[in-house]
Amino acid sequence: MDNNTEEQLNPYRASFRKALRTALRRAVKKHEKLTASIEDCAKAEFYLECGEIIKANLALIKRGQKVASLPDMYNPGCEREIKLDENLKPLDNARKYFKKQRKLQKGEETIREQLEICEKEIAELEEIQNGYSAWEEESDPSLPPPPEFVDGARRHNILIAGLEPPKSPQQQKNELPRGVREFTSHDDIKILVGKNARDNDYLSMRVARGNDWWFHVAHVQGSHVVARSTINHKGNEPLPQETLLDAAHLAAYFSKARKATRVDVHYCQAKNIRKSRKAPPGQVTITNAGNINVRIEEDRLKRLLKGFAGDD
Repeated sequence: MDNNTEEQLNPYRASFRKALRTALRRAVKKHEKLTASIEDCAKAEFYLECGEIIKANLALIKRGQKVASLPDMYNPGCEREIKLDENLKPLDNARKYFKKQRKLQKGEETIREQLEICEKEIAELEEIQNGYSAWEEESDPSLPPPPEFVDGARRHNILIAGLEPPKSPQQQKNELPRGVREFTSHDDIKILVGKNARDNDYLSMRVARGNDWWFHVAHVQGSHVVARSTINHKGNEPLPQETLLDAAHLAAYFSKARKATRVDVHYCQAKNIRKSRKAPPGQVTITNAGNINVRIEEDRLKRLLKGFAGDD
């Protein structure tokens, strides 16, 4: 392998090796943080003792004290200095310590579960890394990482561009076509937006299902917008109000009326859209349509467009 030039090496080998190292390094760092958190949880016992000491000595504490030196039942003959909230009654200070103790105790259980998962992940990543290193030493350098290592890495969310698994027919069917943008409404409903006239045709006539809801700004050039129907609103049942407004806002934003403060938006179900053979790209005919006059809300647009980097 030493005599091979860089050009003979499969380009995915180095990427895969680096991804494994990075994932293992992150897992080890996470383990260190979880271990440190477990040590912090040891304070739970201290908080419990403070609460019990306060509770046993309520008569010795006056409201407004910031610190109290109280007989320590856990160390007979000694006193323990305990910080207090001067705005709370003595008993409420005890309850505050008990609450801290319960929170840390509950947190420790969760952290220990995470720690166990993390340790298992580290062991599996090390096994994959060691096996892959041994394979690299003995294999033809032109070969890509074998499926058994790639699949093992994928189980730990290690994804390398070019080494993705083949898509199933269902995944290919559900995949958005090029030229269609996807957003999510306030009600967690998918809203699809075309990029240009031909994309609009494809979205409206091929992607949209009959019960989906279709939107377009009235009398202005713009994108076709489709809000997906869900189990919760079939047939002629209207969309949730927030999704209706979200889809109308996207129709306005992706149109020539983007800078307007009020916009009329037509909407109907996709089954009421028709396109004649002679119609130019992006031009359709709709029936049973409704109209909504939208006052543009900047906060709503900001939420919908969060993470949207613009078109390529």
